Amino acid sequence: MDARPAFGVTTAFDVATAGLGELTYRTPGGRAVALAGQAVLWLVALVLASRLGIPRILRRTRAQDETLLDLDDEAGADLPDLEESGLGGWVEELLERPTDEQRDGVRP
Repeated sequence: MDARPAFGVTTAFDVATAGLGELTYRTPGGRAVALAGQAVLWLVALVLASRLGIPRILRRTRAQDETLLDLDDEAGADLPDLEESGLGGWVEELLERPTDEQRDGVRP
């Protein structure tokens, strides 16, 4: 028996005579594999969302000090001499250290 579209989204079957009928459907074989894969992906998503820790055996060891670039010879080193920097005037003004009066909110 041939199927035809009905109402645009459903399937209809034209039957010539009234009587008993049987309708069967076979699911594709890959459906079970697709459902199992989807279940695994949901489990992975739930584990990641739950913030469970990764076991120490599976974690990579990281270096304790990950400093990539140290711009100062020592902590609190002075800024470079602004006269020799070669930067534009407005940049030099931004790099100037404030005086004590400026820090207290008093402008000369």
